[in-house]
Amino acid sequence: MPDEKEKPVYMGDSKASSAEQERILNSGGIEITSTDELMEFARMAEKRHAEFTQSIQQHMNQERAQRIRHLRCQDDLSWRELAEVTYREWGTDADWYPINNQLAGVALCEVAAQLLGEDVHKYPWVAEQ
Repeated sequence: MPDEKEKPVYMGDSKASSAEQERILNSGGIEITSTDELMEFARMAEKRHAEFTQSIQQHMNQERAQRIRHLRCQDDLSWRELAEVTYREWGTDADWYPINNQLAGVALCEVAAQLLGEDVHKYPWVAEQ
């Protein structure tokens, strides 16, 4: 699915395939050499996530929320895969880049779950324990 040239933002997705994880781990990425650098990247990611969330909220509706729930919970797509599929389906309503941006996938799930009155941190959004 994702373009092999696109760099990851971060991992931590339990639904990411082993091939996807391997590609990310071997992509070269960015070397973080200090705590200050790590904190700066975290601040940038938090800001970007908030921007994605705001934009997604403007374009989310019940039908789209159900579709995202299906992609994540039934089709078992990772955040990256979900972001890419949704980008292609939403057309100009999708404004994230790269199209498989993990933070966009996270925000899509959070906004969809909220609209459906569900907790994105509980079943069916995450596996039962």
